[in-house]
Amino acid sequence: MLNRIIIANLHATSHIQDRCHTFEKIIVKNIILTFIVKYGLIIGGIFMLIVSSIIVRNGYLDKKITERNEKVVVRVIDCYETGKRNYFLKFEFENKIVVKRTKAKYCRNLIDTNQTEMLTNENHNRFIFIDEYETDNDFLFGFILSGFALVIIFKGYNILKRM
Repeated sequence: MLNRIIIANLHATSHIQDRCHTFEKIIVKNIILTFIVKYGLIIGGIFMLIVSSIIVRNGYLDKKITERNEKVVVRVIDCYETGKRNYFLKFEFENKIVVKRTKAKYCRNLIDTNQTEMLTNENHNRFIFIDEYETDNDFLFGFILSGFALVIIFKGYNILKRM
């Protein structure tokens, strides 16, 4: 009889522990959801602002390369697609193999060619096509994205102020 009482108490205790553990999970989940609701827009906007600054920086570097106008001839090895709209140009410059992400139109232009002319920076570690800066204006897209980011951060701040 005593064994049955002990077993019943142990069984009841384990149910209580399971419920406490479940209750702790619910509390942690609520804390995380509350944090996301309070600060999610601000954090997302800051992330977008970081990405847009990288895009603007790349546009600035392309602009500097275009203004410098140092043309080099590179030997084309391959231009290939690695999925939906992901094209890469593999070329050789000064006995170094370089892989550059590019667009389909540049790959189409390089079919049946062994070499092409590109622009480069003073360190010869960044290459762009001669018309790439004019056709792929990263400044515009970077500034548009940063504008959206600022609006999202502002909205998130207003929501946080009202809470």
